[in-house]
Amino acid sequence: MEIPDFLNLPGLQTLSVRLDDGQYNILAEGVTSPGRCSKCGHDGLYAHGSRPQAYADVPHHGNISVIHVDRKRVRCRACGGITLQPLPDMAEAHMMTRRLVKRVERDGLQRTFSEVAREIGVHERTVRRIIADHIRWLEGQHRFET
Repeated sequence: MEIPDFLNLPGLQTLSVRLDDGQYNILAEGVTSPGRCSKCGHDGLYAHGSRPQAYADVPHHGNISVIHVDRKRVRCRACGGITLQPLPDMAEAHMMTRRLVKRVERDGLQRTFSEVAREIGVHERTVRRIIADHIRWLEGQHRFET
């Protein structure tokens, strides 16, 4: 029987989990690698180091969760452009998981932005930006009958 991964995100593999002062610090690695250059589309890539990044995630067991990923970088042999390892489960614009963005969109329409921000461990301004984007999307979906 296979033990489920702590994060349960298909694009990440959990390496370690540590609980520090009410916050889970989760060390994870991406399971996918870039196949083509994001700038020119060439497939001749070679390793070019890594970049540590931290992403907020939904609370686990009532504790704030932060995922730490050492994201691989590759350089294109054709154009010299650098491409980061793809992380499909992450909302890059907000530096959090997509599932946390969905939760903020749901909870931010029912509770104050400060409450939501405190619960998930991000700045209130981040919650406000996510809700503003979501409201613009909702307004685009609504068709007025005349």
